[in-house]
Amino acid sequence: MNFRKAFQGIRQDREILVTILRAFMVRGVAAFGTLLLNVVIARLLGVKGLGLFMLAFTVLVGLSTIARFGMENALLRFAGTAWGTGKAGRFRGVCLQAAWRVGLCSLVLASGLYLFAPWVAKAVFSEPTMASLLRIMALVLIPYTAMYIFSTLLKATGWTAVAPLFENGGISLLSACLVLLAYFMWQSMSVNAAGWILVTAAVMLSLISLILTLLRTWTFIQRVEETSGEPELGGVAYTFLLTTMVTFAIQWSSSLILGGFGSAEDVGLFNAAQRTAFVITFILMVFNGVLPPRIATLHSEGNHKELETMVLRSTLYMTVVAMPLAALFIFFPGQVLALFGSEFREAAPHLLLLSIAQFINVCTGSVGVLLNMTGNEKIMRNLVFCVGGSGFLMAMALIPLLGIWGATISLIAAIVGQNLLAAWYVNVKLNIKVIPGWRLLVGK
Repeated sequence: MNFRKAFQGIRQDREILVTILRAFMVRGVAAFGTLLLNVVIARLLGVKGLGLFMLAFTVLVGLSTIARFGMENALLRFAGTAWGTGKAGRFRGVCLQAAWRVGLCSLVLASGLYLFAPWVAKAVFSEPTMASLLRIMALVLIPYTAMYIFSTLLKATGWTAVAPLFENGGISLLSACLVLLAYFMWQSMSVNAAGWILVTAAVMLSLISLILTLLRTWTFIQRVEETSGEPELGGVAYTFLLTTMVTFAIQWSSSLILGGFGSAEDVGLFNAAQRTAFVITFILMVFNGVLPPRIATLHSEGNHKELETMVLRSTLYMTVVAMPLAALFIFFPGQVLALFGSEFREAAPHLLLLSIAQFINVCTGSVGVLLNMTGNEKIMRNLVFCVGGSGFLMAMALIPLLGIWGATISLIAAIVGQNLLAAWYVNVKLNIKVIPGWRLLVGK
């Protein structure tokens, strides 16, 4: 096997690898923060406490996804273009369009959740005591959603290294630190107290991200130029909203359905395994944040050979980086879950299987990005809709019968199915066989 040939391109990839290393550090902090919050809540509140908190947090994430109305991707496209071309009036107009849509939607959804929290807690989750926690999450919704929009504007204006700190990983890390601080000060913690700490973290990060966004854009938006909106913004955002909601369903619906048909303890065990296995994919998210413009450029230039080489090398790099962590989770799942508490060891089989699924996710590389950046975004959209819908139906069918095992099986089917189908389409449409660098390893 020609390992020397496999890695001889590292020097040629020095620029992209330096960029990835910077993003790796930021994304690593975010991934660590997400896992740390789960561990801290689990250690302090136990299986049921983690289950209740994650159910409420999942409701928050879902409503925020709707409230953002697909504006993350739409702003990256239109605000990023306006910034890059120096059109301050268009930039202001697009930001104002996004602000009133997202603001109004966030307010309506937050009000609805606050008013109907008792009904949702009792009728949907069979946990009447969860109503107060859901009302706390209603208060989190507006600053949480605003934080994501400001993060998007930071990305659109070139501050990509800072932006991920104002997303899920950043708020999770700050919340975990504040929970630990509160526990050491008062020697007690409850699910509702953890919820109020999440409110505090969301307000803090939304204000910080707002200040950074203003610092970045203030001089630019003060230019004397007529403010003009983007007529296509709403339509494009709506398309992105549908895709984002299906992606949310793939990642989070199993927890919600399990919460409806199972117990809070089941949700706690499942989320401990799911969130831990998800850490394997953070290297994939790093590459997905760096590769899109390079893929688009090479494809537009018709440079298929270099595009294929870059895809194979990047897939090889991320597979090698993910392998030690995947091996740890696969061969020692019980010991890893013991970090959450001894009672979480029974979720070891679920961590093992979910880790294999997430490792397959990494091994197929950035296939979704590859399709989206080469004019095959409709294929990826249809694929996501098909897999997401099938995964949801499978979860609805299996979870009432199998409980936590139904949630695990349906999630694995969605993860593996989506990535293998995307890899197949990449082979058919682009003639790129996305197997972890095998052609490089054998020297072909």
